[in-house]
Amino acid sequence: ALTADDEVDAPTVRRLARLAPWFVFHRAIDEVLRRRPVEEVVADLAALGARRVLSSGGASTALAAVDTLAALRIACARADVELCVAGKVGPDNLLDLLTRTGASQFHAASSVRGLPDDDLLVDRTRLFPPEPCVVPDKVRRL
Repeated sequence: ALTADDEVDAPTVRRLARLAPWFVFHRAIDEVLRRRPVEEVVADLAALGARRVLSSGGASTALAAVDTLAALRIACARADVELCVAGKVGPDNLLDLLTRTGASQFHAASSVRGLPDDDLLVDRTRLFPPEPCVVPDKVRRL
C-alpha cells in the first residue's frame, strides 16, 4: 500500500489494519526503506496499526541487506511489529540470516520457475501454465 510517490499510503494501511489486523505489509516497506530511516518507517506503520511486515531490507536478496534487516528487527521489536525476512531465503543461507539479523521469522524460497522433473511435481496434473512449483526437497531442507 504505497502512494504514487512510493510512500506509505496511510489511509489504506489504517483501513487494512482495522478491517484485517492480521494483514502483512508485504515488501512495500522495501521501497520506503530506500529513502527513509528504518525507525521512522516502522514507527509510522505501527502508528497506523500495522503489526507485521515482510521485507528483504530493500535489496533483491536478504543476504545483501543483513545490516538493514538487523536494524529493522530492532525497530520492529521496539514498536511491537513482527518482522518476516524474505528475499531468496533458503537452506543454504537460513542459519547465516538468523545469526546476522536476529530475526525469528523467514519467508523461504521453496519453488522453482517452470515445470520441474516429473518426480518433483507436487501436483502431477499439468492443468496450469509453468508457474513457480514447490519442490518438496527444498522444503524438507529448511
